[in-house]
Amino acid sequence: MTSTSPLRLAVRLRRRPLRVLETAVVGLGLVTGLAFPPVVAATRTAPWSAVSTSLNALVATIALGVRERSRLEDELRHQATHEALTGLARRGHLVELLGAALVASGAPRPAVLFVDLDGFKAVNDTCGHHAGDAVLRAVAERLRDVLAPDDVPSRFGGDEFVVLVPRGDLDRARTAVAGIWSRPVHVGGRSLPVAGSCGGALAAPGEVSAEALLQRADAAMHAQKQARRAGAQAPVDAR
Repeated sequence: MTSTSPLRLAVRLRRRPLRVLETAVVGLGLVTGLAFPPVVAATRTAPWSAVSTSLNALVATIALGVRERSRLEDELRHQATHEALTGLARRGHLVELLGAALVASGAPRPAVLFVDLDGFKAVNDTCGHHAGDAVLRAVAERLRDVLAPDDVPSRFGGDEFVVLVPRGDLDRARTAVAGIWSRPVHVGGRSLPVAGSCGGALAAPGEVSAEALLQRADAAMHAQKQARRAGAQAPVDAR
């Protein structure tokens, strides 16, 4: 086999650049297993067109794979930070966001709102856990509907919810949450009234402890719950 000198190759490149490039790419395709000849036979196109078609398809396949991988990664991140039942932020994620808000430079002092369903155990005991789950999902959906876009509602566990209010406008958030108890939740032909106790706390100047702020909001919520119980009316009546 005769070897081609660099000078002769350069001349060939200047005279027939596309043909030389075509030969090189087809050769690369054959070496790497890209099936250009079947494409030529199927499409009855010139070799370079077949190569171009195959490369475009390869690029499109790679791009699709990258997008799918990115989608799956986003989905896994969301599953790690949000619970499946309600779709709300998990407790750990809320605490992490609150901690970041407390130390953010130049940001407003954040607030948290602690919400606890009143009489929720009666729903589970009387109607079953499927009804309890339906109530939790309904409350979560209503919280998302009435809160501001930058508020972060979370399910803290059981029948407890915590809302991070990054701008600290606690009265606005408390009023919004108070409106979600006006409608019952319908489950399996039953109409279940729902209500909750709510207490909030605004971060003090220089406060950086998420746990301390949450404890104050929890104490405010329990104070309201005791006041509700003193009213001798069970807000959730599962009939």
